Amino acid sequence: MEFKTYKGRIEQKEEVALKTYSIKIVDSEGGTFDFTPGQFATLTVGENVKRSYSVASIPGKPYIELIADTWKGGPGSQFFEKAQIGDSVEFLFPLGHFVLRESQRPAHFFATGTGVVPFMSMIEHSLITLGNTTKEFVLYSGFRHEEDVFGKGLLEMLDVRFENFKYKLNLTQPKEGYQGNIGRITQYIDALTSTDIDAYICGSNQMVTDVKARLIAKGVPAEQVFNEMYY
Repeated sequence: MEFKTYKGRIEQKEEVALKTYSIKIVDSEGGTFDFTPGQFATLTVGENVKRSYSVASIPGKPYIELIADTWKGGPGSQFFEKAQIGDSVEFLFPLGHFVLRESQRPAHFFATGTGVVPFMSMIEHSLITLGNTTKEFVLYSGFRHEEDVFGKGLLEMLDVRFENFKYKLNLTQPKEGYQGNIGRITQYIDALTSTDIDAYICGSNQMVTDVKARLIAKGVPAEQVFNEMYY
């Protein structure tokens, strides 16, 4: 589908984790958004300044949900921090080709930080909207601290509801007494029992490069490894 320029309005804003914000944008002309899960929107965040963000929501909604952390403090961070309900926003959408491939192979998703955003859309859409799939989905999501985590409610619900989806949340720097999984998500690569999978990776340049190299070294065919980098 072709992208176009939208004039939208911020309908909802929420701090979903420490210095991480979700905004929901509706089309000023009304209607729902049609796109392929995994695609992104490019927002105008300042005069002649644009930034791109993956979409967390699923197609067919009257809004798109974008999630961004604001630690870097750049124009995009400032936009999300200062955004107010009712603000007008201009954006190009839908963009990108980081989408699920047509395959019955198990899909394994590797994400750190806001890299989990496109996978929230892909997985929810596949399991709930499309439904009736026996395809196996596994998400390995990594954060540093407990206060950095978002998306947990949705993903845990999907894990409980669907036998063919497993959600693995890991922290690398948890507080003392933390009862969940600890360590980097790369540990799961060594534990793979089959390399005939489709692997999707999203996160920082370094993380994507590392995970991709480890997957290929493990035996996952390079043509079955797909990635999106957040610089």
